[in-house]
Amino acid sequence: MIGNIKTIALYIILITTCFFLFYNTGIHGDDYTAVKYFNNKKFAEIFIINPLDLGIWIYVLPAYLFFYIFYNIFGTDFIFGYELLKFTIHIFSTFFLYKFFYNFITQIRSIIASLFFVFFISHDSTTYWYMASAYMLFFPSLVFYSFHLIYNNFLFRGSILLAICSLCYSTPPIIFGLSIFFLLKKEFLKFFIFLSAGLFFVLYYFTISNWFPVTENRIDDNLTLVILLKNFIFQFLSSLDSTIGLNIIYKLYYSLSYLNVTSISLSILVVVGFFINLKKNNKSDFNFKLFISLLAIYLSSLMMFSLTGMYTQSSFNLGNRVTIYFCIFLGYILILIKNKNVLIFIVSLILVFPSISISQHWKQWNSKQIIIYENINNNYELNKMTDEILVVEKNNYSKLGPFSHIELFSMNWHLETVFDNVINSKNIISLTSYTKIYDNEIIDPKSNKVVVLNDLVYMYDTELDIVKKITKQDIVKKLDEIEEVRHWSQLLNKDNLIIKLILFLNPRLNYLF
Repeated sequence: MIGNIKTIALYIILITTCFFLFYNTGIHGDDYTAVKYFNNKKFAEIFIINPLDLGIWIYVLPAYLFFYIFYNIFGTDFIFGYELLKFTIHIFSTFFLYKFFYNFITQIRSIIASLFFVFFISHDSTTYWYMASAYMLFFPSLVFYSFHLIYNNFLFRGSILLAICSLCYSTPPIIFGLSIFFLLKKEFLKFFIFLSAGLFFVLYYFTISNWFPVTENRIDDNLTLVILLKNFIFQFLSSLDSTIGLNIIYKLYYSLSYLNVTSISLSILVVVGFFINLKKNNKSDFNFKLFISLLAIYLSSLMMFSLTGMYTQSSFNLGNRVTIYFCIFLGYILILIKNKNVLIFIVSLILVFPSISISQHWKQWNSKQIIIYENINNNYELNKMTDEILVVEKNNYSKLGPFSHIELFSMNWHLETVFDNVINSKNIISLTSYTKIYDNEIIDPKSNKVVVLNDLVYMYDTELDIVKKITKQDIVKKLDEIEEVRHWSQLLNKDNLIIKLILFLNPRLNYLF
């Protein structure tokens, strides 16, 4: 009875803390672009599946149908609705992972492993960015629940869930990886169910990309065996850096600077809850088949990203959503620690305190975003513009210590969405550390956007809410003043061997240096 009370108390603490994490974190990045897209549709039109219209969303179809419809319902008027959905997504995702792990390890260790996968800050974009929460967290977690059902011989229900999840391009590495478990157990029917779901997505992808070539292609057209190998090595090294290397050490360190009385109190409650529920573990929870299967998930993800050459793994920026695959493997390794005190200490240091404190960073950034958007909508000088060229400066990213973290105006498409009612989209560009200026052109090499300068060039300072007319020389001077550090390697000398290795493996990152 006492044990049940302690467990129930832990659940209450975790759920309360989870709600605190999401309250006032808002929406970010592509969420606003999605709202604009759905505002132009009637509710019934959402369910008309047209690959030419959906673009990349055709490859995350379950997320589109079950979660992105709320962009149409909530718009930008009911932001709290997105926060409730993020809360719900994370509660269920944790539950799905818990059910998966509970097949192999004790209850409390299953909870810890699940929370590590769901909340580890190497991929905080999947936590606070609504769009990524749906397709990079919920459906991958649901695959693990499908495994739980099929593992326990609920084949029909598990297969239905797995079939739905297989239509999301974030799930194939997990599907293929988990199939290895059943192969090693020589349960060939269950292996075939998982393998078929993974192969179904491959068939689905190539069918759509062949019939509708205008949809976004995720496989590099110039891919060769050499490029594939270089991409794989780069993915492997950057994934280690972003989850157990210097990259995540910086992230953990600077996230703790946002601790306050509330977050410290909640962190202590969670740690105490773990401590009083966690029992000494004298038996080994190591399962070789599970270990190999989770490792296969990680390696499969590296191969998937190697095919694109697009996704650099880093714990900073919204792109950090791709680090989830290594986290499930690390979560399992973490809970194999037998010593109760050592496990609690490590969990506190890398999971509890950082995860709760970084939510404060997202809250503060959300509050600042709202002020910036209001300034733009109310600025008289901006709203009387017509065909002038507008250069936007500052607030390209949030700042986490010296690092540029959450994208804002660095995303050209988001910049155009925010200023949609102000100026023609072809005439607006933000000044970033990688913006180039040649003759009478300003170029964003990341999005390949080019703005041709003329005599009517204005600059908007998003920090001071000021518009002023500028010259080409003013722009050059501003560019020299910009410092945006997105990865610790940018702090090194440009002739450093590490930078040379990065550019050898991934030349497209040259714009960062």
